[in-house]
Amino acid sequence: MQGNTIVNQYGEPTRLRGMSFFWSQWQGHYWTADTVRWLRDDWHVSVVRAAMGVELGGYLANPSVEKAKVEAIVDSAIDVGIYVIIDWHDHHADEHSAEADVFFAEMAQKYGHFPNVLFEPFNEPIGQSWQGLIKPYHEKIVSTIRLHTNNIIVLGTPFYSQYVDEASLNPVSGVNLAYTIHFYAAAAGHRAQLRSRVATALSNGIALFATEWGTCQETGNGNLDLVDAQTWLDLFAAHHISDANWAVSDKDESCSALRPGAATSSWTSADLTTSGMWVRSSIRADANAGPETTRTGTTTIVAQTCSDASSNCMTTSCCTDPSMSCYEKNQWWGSCKASCIQGVDPNEAVEFQTPWTCAVLQQQTCSEAYGSCMTTRCCTDPSLSCYEKDQWWGTCKDSCIQGVDPNDPVEFQTPWTCSVLGQR
Repeated sequence: MQGNTIVNQYGEPTRLRGMSFFWSQWQGHYWTADTVRWLRDDWHVSVVRAAMGVELGGYLANPSVEKAKVEAIVDSAIDVGIYVIIDWHDHHADEHSAEADVFFAEMAQKYGHFPNVLFEPFNEPIGQSWQGLIKPYHEKIVSTIRLHTNNIIVLGTPFYSQYVDEASLNPVSGVNLAYTIHFYAAAAGHRAQLRSRVATALSNGIALFATEWGTCQETGNGNLDLVDAQTWLDLFAAHHISDANWAVSDKDESCSALRPGAATSSWTSADLTTSGMWVRSSIRADANAGPETTRTGTTTIVAQTCSDASSNCMTTSCCTDPSMSCYEKNQWWGSCKASCIQGVDPNEAVEFQTPWTCAVLQQQTCSEAYGSCMTTRCCTDPSLSCYEKDQWWGTCKDSCIQGVDPNDPVEFQTPWTCSVLGQR
């Protein structure tokens, strides 16, 4: 963590994108290794969230059953090389602090040495006071987790994890602490007013993580608002705020990603809801997954290779409208526009008013030896292949051995997957 930004092992700002599983006690049939691997391979997620239900027949009633589900997801995420959030999914965690303390002590001891395991001790406080109940609870659980690991902990904030500005005025002391922001795009109170709270919290210096958000209303159902959902995602992209969409579920409600009866993996478009198709496309686009075809049974859906005027063009470096150019705003955001003037654009929403560099981005061809090939997925030297290290780094080399490469600098000695992303 650097200031209000989550960074990777190289000190570079990092944004994770992925999916949250549904309450474990009600949708446990998707808490499988097959589902995690499919989300990694097909949706290109870099994080999943294990939302372990605590009340209502969850962990408090069946601790061993629910904990086993969490461990299955965490083990699978570690196996496929993506991040995972261990979520105490509870609205009254302050009333269950003894149970949470035991749970997180065990989870931190077991998984704390894996850098891709994150902890979320309080999903959504409701009416509890930040100063009186929520912060003291966090301080207790953070101290327990810190006995075993310095991995990132994401702290729930007041009123359904919306009042991040309030938490930012009196944050918990410690390192690698982020704060939860939740929104549902079609909820009347979750638009500009809530985004202004995000802007305030960032200005006050805390890092945010959207561990849960929906395209629908706050009930998890109702109409979708994909326009406002995109406004939120644009804000997250501009400030490198990671997110996990709600939810991997086949419950018959509009925020579910899956239609009732969908299998645990190998989903076609017929298995996905409108929300599921939209979110999948969004995550794949940000992962620079490239052209792909999704089976529908009778037709195909082909992903575009250039960006439209409303999306980030940093990964594509080209525009679907030939009259536009891909202009850089900063190292994380670029947009397709007809023209660009350096500095702050007064026509942007207040929360997005940061300077534009207006550098024109152009599509790359292939990568040189030992340069990053995550975007190009090809090498200028035909004798080299583009090998993946992890979700963020790949390079052109003549060979690759899975695991830690002792020839890497000490600070970069993390495992290589050695998946071949492409070759010239």
